[in-house]
Amino acid sequence: MSPSQEPIPNSPAKPSERIGSLDGLRAVACLAVVGYHYFSRWTPPLNALDLYPYSAALATTPVFSFGYMGVQLFFLVSGFVITLTLSRCETARDFAIRRFARLFPAMLLAATATFVVLRVMHPHYWTMQACNFLPSLTFTHPYIYLHLFGIDCQFMDGVYWSLFVEVRFYAWAALLYFGVSRTKFLRNAGLLMSVAIAVQVLKHFYAGSALLGLADWIFFPRYAPWLFSGVAYYFVWQDRSNRFAWLIACEGLVANLTYSLADPGGAEWVVVLALYALFTAFALRLEMLRIFGGPVLTSIGAASYSLYLLHEYIGITAIGALAAAFGVSGAASIPLAFIVAVALVLASIAIYRLYEDPARRLVTRWGNRLLRVDRSASNVRA
Repeated sequence: MSPSQEPIPNSPAKPSERIGSLDGLRAVACLAVVGYHYFSRWTPPLNALDLYPYSAALATTPVFSFGYMGVQLFFLVSGFVITLTLSRCETARDFAIRRFARLFPAMLLAATATFVVLRVMHPHYWTMQACNFLPSLTFTHPYIYLHLFGIDCQFMDGVYWSLFVEVRFYAWAALLYFGVSRTKFLRNAGLLMSVAIAVQVLKHFYAGSALLGLADWIFFPRYAPWLFSGVAYYFVWQDRSNRFAWLIACEGLVANLTYSLADPGGAEWVVVLALYALFTAFALRLEMLRIFGGPVLTSIGAASYSLYLLHEYIGITAIGALAAAFGVSGAASIPLAFIVAVALVLASIAIYRLYEDPARRLVTRWGNRLLRVDRSASNVRA
């Protein structure tokens, strides 16, 4: 049987255990995004209005200006984790329950907290509407509600856009694994990534095509190479001699480098190379990655989903409120951003331990009973 026809191998780790270095990578991804949103995203030139009391003091610092690439690292992790999860699922219903239990409880809490906090706390940078719960809690896009139902709503927080990418990837992964062929999952994942890349190339030449616009929604080509590279890295993690998995990961790297190099004068390609090098080291289980398995990073990584959902709008508003309360601005107000970040990290860890993880277990158990899913397969924490 060729490498492209092998079924997804099960993880040698105990199903109830987390992969420490993977949580560490999650932490790095989330903290990078937090830094980007707290120092670069909401000041000119990226935003017309300056929402920071410290203005653009650190906006061009590379660790912050390229922090948005943390989302791409999240996508690599997601591709890996979803493949691991599929290896532990007997049915599509089992997979769907696990994903719902993982995503929905934290989203419900985060969207509600964001709605309440931004309605009562000054300054009011963003307008909160009840209809914003619609795309947020369904992991869909506001465009759908505007054009199908005439409801003008937004995500409760801007970072939720990436969840719409994620759920489409989950749907494709489940279809390829349960609906097409488990034994050819890697091959089919590679083919789907190639289709997505082709769509992105065609968009460059036929930018106004309605058909390609639809294909963009279906195949999310700008981010598919990251997610399917994560799939390939799971197979490398299991067997470093799997040449077909290496080929798919390299294809994803070339595609992402090409996308980044299309921006003349930009240095994003350097970050792309760094992220692939980092994840290659993880997949090969190199000793150097032990640093990401430390208790601080793994705690943040385990709670990274809640932190990601909560940090942006609440954090920016809190920074503005504290600056106004203490009457500080400029360089003197920079520490406020770090104070808010630390506070939200600690709050997210508490939320994960006291709410998110218990809720995941409870929803999983209820979902299994409701849908009568056979849970003879081991549970995996993803």
